[in-house]
Formats: sequence, structure tokens, C-alpha cells
Amino acid sequence: MEASIAHRRRVPAPFGGSGRAVPEWVPAGLFLLVPMGFLTVMAFLPLLKEVWLSFTNARLTNPNGGAYVGLGNYRTLFSSGSELGQVLRNTLVYTLGTSVLSLAGGIVSAVVVNTKFRGHSFVRGILAAPWAVPGVAAALIFLWMFNTTGILNRILGDLVLGPVSWLSSPTWAMVSVIFVTAWQFAPFVMLVTLSALQSVPAEVAEASRIDGASTLSTFRFVVWPHIFPTVRLIALLLTIWTLRRWDLITVLTGGGPVGSTSTIVVATQQQAFTYQNVGQGAAYAVIGGGIAAVLAVGYYLLERRELQRAGGR
Repeated sequence: MEASIAHRRRVPAPFGGSGRAVPEWVPAGLFLLVPMGFLTVMAFLPLLKEVWLSFTNARLTNPNGGAYVGLGNYRTLFSSGSELGQVLRNTLVYTLGTSVLSLAGGIVSAVVVNTKFRGHSFVRGILAAPWAVPGVAAALIFLWMFNTTGILNRILGDLVLGPVSWLSSPTWAMVSVIFVTAWQFAPFVMLVTLSALQSVPAEVAEASRIDGASTLSTFRFVVWPHIFPTVRLIALLLTIWTLRRWDLITVLTGGGPVGSTSTIVVATQQQAFTYQNVGQGAAYAVIGGGIAAVLAVGYYLLERRELQRAGGR
């Protein structure tokens, strides 16, 4: 009896009438109606439509008139002559390279600007600036820099190292797009890590230094455990964002040369809009969405295990 009353609350009736007891989940459900309706219309229904298109032979000229072909698009993608293998390898290299470089650059930058030195606010603003640059604008800037007669090759020429085919060599093209993407993502890592660093209790770090620990040891055994959950979340966000990155690669290389920078998102766009094969493009998109979902579930399980471990202490 008491339990049932505890889960109900007295809601005042309008115009001064008598209130009536309603379950507590009712107000919460009413507040969730608007965001859930928005997500349903803007995310869930398009996602279901995309999954359905992946089972059809829909063309761009008539995207709603495709016939059902079952797993035909997936069989084509997983056949021996498909480019899916190269696309997945490119996606893996691009994602890992960008995430590692962004994390390394962002964390080092955060540690540097977290120290007090003359002009550190100005340096912080300069380091954070790339995060505010639109992706296409950043790609156009580096497109000029990577040009055969661009500033980078001019510097290499002055150093007698010769020009480098930054965007026309399969190896250097991937290195170039990874560098540009990391250049734009590292400021976000820096800002979030900096906020985590500033939340480290100063007295704990100071006690470690008084006990004779070096700066590196203090960071490793005191600071790093405190900011590691934040870094882990940033790594997940970077991975998902990199999987979705399309504008930089398209402007810089268009997925070339010879498909060396074609990731899952670039392949989706090419199949759907360049080759007008909407059904196969949707199949690429479903595979990419599945990869992102696996990463999200893996992060959730890891977080739950960490919480259980912390609760057991």
C-alpha cells in the first residue's frame, strides 16, 4: 500500500479543483513526448527507410520505385571483386590515424596551456582556432598548401628534399587527409581535456610533488587516472566523427587516387549520387551505421564494467 502511494503524486487540478493521484512516470513521459517525436521524425524513420532501400535496387532517378532484391546489394558488396575490402581498410586506417593523432596533439596541447606562462591565453586561443574553421574551408586551405607549387613543396624545395605528391600518391594522400582531420579535431580534444585537467584537486597533485614524485610521475599516477574517463569518451566521439567525415576527403582527394582514401562515407556518397545506385549506397550506409553501433555498445559495456568495479571497491 505504501509502495503504491510512493510511486504516485498528487497533481493539482486546474482552476482550483481537487487533485488526483497519477503515476510518477506520467509527467516524465509527457516531457519526453516532444524529443521522442523529433527523433522519430528526423532520425528513426529515415534510418528505417535507409535500411529498406538497402534491400532494393532503387536508383537516384526514382528512389521510391526500386524493386525488392533481398540481400542482393550485400552479396554484391561482399563479393570477391568488390571494393568493400579496400573501403573498410581505408576507413580503419583513417579512423585510427586521425583518432590517435588528435588525441596525442590535443592532450599535449592541453598540458602545455594548463601551465601558467606569459601569453598562455593567446596561445590557447590560437590552438583552439582550427575547431571553429568549417570543414570545406579547412580543406580548401590545405588544398592550396598541398599543391605541387604550394608552400609545403616550396619549403621542401628550398631544403633540397624535393616536392612531394601529397594528394596524388596513394600513401601520401591518406597521410594528408589524416593530418588535416587531426588538425581540426585536436583543438576539441585540447579544450575538453583542459577542463578535465583543471578539475584535478590541486592539493593532491601538490602532495605528490612534496613526496618527491617527478612531474612525469605525478601526471602518470595522479593526473592521468583522473582525466582518463574523459579521454576515453573523447576517443569514442572522435571515432564516430571520423567515421562520418566526408567533406574534407571529398574536397581534398574525392576518395582517390585509385580509391586509396575512399572511406565508408565517401563510398556511400559515390554509389548513391555519382553512380546513382541508391540501393547499394544505402547498403554501404547500413554497414557504416553498424560499425558505429558496435563501437557505441562496446563503450557502454566498458563504462558499465568500470562502474561495477568502482562500486565493488
